[in-house]
Amino acid sequence: MRTPIVVIALGLLASPAPVMGQVAIRARSMTAVQEAHAIQPADLIRATVALRQAQGVLAATQVQQAGIQSSLGLLRGELALRQAQVNRLQPQEIQRATAALGQAEALVGALALSRFATTPSTAWAAQDPADSLYRAARQALNRNDYWRSVELFRAVRDRYPKSAYAPDSYYWESYGLYRRGSTDALRM
Repeated sequence: MRTPIVVIALGLLASPAPVMGQVAIRARSMTAVQEAHAIQPADLIRATVALRQAQGVLAATQVQQAGIQSSLGLLRGELALRQAQVNRLQPQEIQRATAALGQAEALVGALALSRFATTPSTAWAAQDPADSLYRAARQALNRNDYWRSVELFRAVRDRYPKSAYAPDSYYWESYGLYRRGSTDALRM
């Protein structure tokens, strides 16, 4: 077993040239890479200037951010102050509005009672002499007998001009004439 190992070791020692050639090639390629990536002084100056400019922009941005944060803090304080004022004024405004509304309601109520008071109309007098004639005229109108209703309403108006039915008879007589188609007779 010793023989093959010794033979192999002797074979390696006998041919050192190929191994040395590979080391030389590698050394030359490393030098080329270093030369290719060598930093020139002009490039170094440009990089330094760009770095300083970026640092200046960053510092200015940080100053702006600090100013904005300061302004934001002031605005938050002012907002809290305004909110407190609104909360304080709201109950007072509600009380004022409620009082004004109560006064307006009282004023409207007083006006309604004094100026616009309505009294229900008096019932038709049972003792009115035109009552039976008026009822007959209304029945004729309800039966669509417009000729007869016109004659009866005219009779109420002519015979009993002071009756409570007289103003109403003008309207119903005109309605009957309209339904009859006698629009010429409507003009008085």
